[in-house]
Amino acid sequence: MCHVVTTVDRVVDRLRLRVELRAAELGISLREMARRMGVSHARLHTLCARPGISREAFAKIVAAAGGEGEWLTRPLPQLQPMTAEKMRAALRRKIR
Repeated sequence: MCHVVTTVDRVVDRLRLRVELRAAELGISLREMARRMGVSHARLHTLCARPGISREAFAKIVAAAGGEGEWLTRPLPQLQPMTAEKMRAALRRKIR
């Protein structure tokens, strides 16, 4: 799994997914989340994708997402396994 280390005492599992889910809960887009942080949309994606993140950047993400809370620690939803055939069918539908 992808873990993001913010400090020596905090490890966040899949920060990017958590930020996307939190933005959906709040009913805002990731662009709005980035605007709240005072960074560009691309910068937000870059921050969340890196394996390490500064304390300042993490604090901005937490503040923009409505404060530190259970959204950082709750279990992430389980995804259904995707077979190659399902993926091909989804791609065909998307191309049409």
